[in-house]
Amino acid sequence: MLLTFLAEIVVKLTTTIDINDLHRAMQRSQSALSQQLMILCATFMCLVFTSVCGIQHFQRAGHRHLNLFQAVYYVIVTFSTVGYGDFVPDIWPSQLFMVIMICVALIVLPTQVRNVLGHPHHGQVIIICRSTQSRSAVG
Repeated sequence: MLLTFLAEIVVKLTTTIDINDLHRAMQRSQSALSQQLMILCATFMCLVFTSVCGIQHFQRAGHRHLNLFQAVYYVIVTFSTVGYGDFVPDIWPSQLFMVIMICVALIVLPTQVRNVLGHPHHGQVIIICRSTQSRSAVG
């Protein structure tokens, strides 16, 4: 029993070390753009997951319960600003939660997109001037 427990601990430590080594190797091989894209996708997925869980939780107190598919559909339609109106939260905590999540998404996602697009001259002004000389035909 004790030997099995110790073996499990050794396996977990070895796996953790291997995963950390793999993560470090992946970080070295990825470009800054791919890392920013991964952060953007992870941020979007976290917002969707949090919204789906929250709307399902709050709607349990309401008259209309949403299953997982309906909650994902509602969140995606709401975040895309289409808003078909076929699923609506019927109690005020659900409505307030979605307003907060929309505000968070409107603040966080554009910031992440700006990081992906990158502004190499952030905070600097670049002025490009070109002088043209014209030759006049003097007879």
